[in-house]
Amino acid sequence: MKRLSQSALFTLLLTSLACVSGNKIRADTEVLTADVERARRGGALRCAPAELAAAEANLDFARGELSQGNSSRAAQHVRSADTAVKRALELSKNCGPRQVLVRDRPETPQQPEQPQQPTPSPSSRWW
Repeated sequence: MKRLSQSALFTLLLTSLACVSGNKIRADTEVLTADVERARRGGALRCAPAELAAAEANLDFARGELSQGNSSRAAQHVRSADTAVKRALELSKNCGPRQVLVRDRPETPQQPEQPQQPTPSPSSRWW
């Protein structure tokens, strides 16, 4: 009987560790999803498309592995997605659209140029 209760306790312990691990991985995928969106807004689609795609694919794979109960494989995909999204964020740091702010304006408005009247050339005159 004592051996049975030890076995049940061990099984319960492993099950609770798997749940904690699964919940941690789910939380990590949510954080990584936000990072992927931040990279996308920062121009990663243009400057780091392979890294962005790798991060998105690994996040999808991690979610699939979690849904099948394979938290160790899901954790591997989360690590790969984390590496890829960090690289995408780094590559797209200076890639996004830039905003230009003009602070100084000329004090006197410039006058638009007056169009000049064409002067007839001497050869074009009818005498």
